[in-house]
Amino acid sequence: MNHILIVHDSWNMSYGILANLRKEDVPLMPGQVLESRETQLRWVVVSRIMFMHAYAEQKRFWGEHESLTHFSFRSFDVREASKLDILQKESDGIFQYKLQALNHEDKPEVGDELMLLEGLIHPIQYPDPEQEASA
Repeated sequence: MNHILIVHDSWNMSYGILANLRKEDVPLMPGQVLESRETQLRWVVVSRIMFMHAYAEQKRFWGEHESLTHFSFRSFDVREASKLDILQKESDGIFQYKLQALNHEDKPEVGDELMLLEGLIHPIQYPDPEQEASA
């Protein structure tokens, strides 16, 4: 079965790519590969981003690796507004994931359709410092 995910938002952060993905109620496992239908660029799923202030109410999918993030807020009202925004997105089928680009450095573009490919690969492949020093 072909699963198509739609990129709602994406950010290229210093620690990796974050993307809000509209998807069906299927888990995204670490190591699963997503491929853009338009550009054929690929990304590997690293983890699902969970938010400390909304964690107890967020939708969970069996088998996903979760990364818990914590924000500080200037007021309780701002914290609650953020929580409601997260929960509304999830009720609309939009969930946040950390991705790793495969052989490129681009983030997926807003509106891009990503196909969930079969199989798994290890999502984190760090460069070997010995090889970089000799290059």
